[in-house]
Amino acid sequence: MKFFKSLFGSKDEAREEEAVQYSGFSIQPTPKNVSHGWTTEAIITLQKDEETLTHHFIRADTTADRAGAVKLTVSKAQVMIDQVGEDIFRR
Repeated sequence: MKFFKSLFGSKDEAREEEAVQYSGFSIQPTPKNVSHGWTTEAIITLQKDEETLTHHFIRADTTADRAGAVKLTVSKAQVMIDQVGEDIFRR
C-alpha cells in the first residue's frame, strides 16, 4: 500500500490549503509528505497589470505535521516578501 501512496500521493497530500493574501501577494502553501517530514513550500503569485507573476518557494526545512508545515511556509514566505518584494520573481 505504501508503494501506491508514494506513486499517487496520499489523500492528505492532495488536500489544497487556502491561499493567504499578504501585501498584495498570494501565498498558496503546497507542503508534501516526504520520508523525513513535511516540506516547506508554496506557490507565490502577484497580479501585476494584466500579468500573473509566479514563484515556486521552497526551503530545506521540514516539520513533523502538515499544519506545522503550512504555518512555517506562510511565515517564511512573508519574511521573503518583506525582504525582497517583487524581486522574488527575478530569482
